Amino acid sequence: MKIKGNFYFLETEMGGRKTPFRDKYSPQFKLLKDPTMNKIGRFIVEDDIEVKPGERIELDINLGKLEYFPVFRKHLKVGEQILVLEGVRFIGFGIITEVYS
Repeated sequence: MKIKGNFYFLETEMGGRKTPFRDKYSPQFKLLKDPTMNKIGRFIVEDDIEVKPGERIELDINLGKLEYFPVFRKHLKVGEQILVLEGVRFIGFGIITEVYS
């Protein structure tokens, strides 16, 4: 399953990443509506762009198969907020703008 969203990544001084990331970066995602469950996914970054700390950008995420995550899948809707984490560290957030099957 894939989604698209508008994301903001925290600046390093605010606790965000120290280095930029590129295509296939795989953090954890947590939906604000159901913060008890998280899912590892993969950002799809076109044209070998670097996403830097402090940047706002529209990105796609490949969440893989969600048959074992029915509650997570149920809340994947346009307008929902999604958090981006590295382990337990919050590094960014976004708003879902599209949901693909």
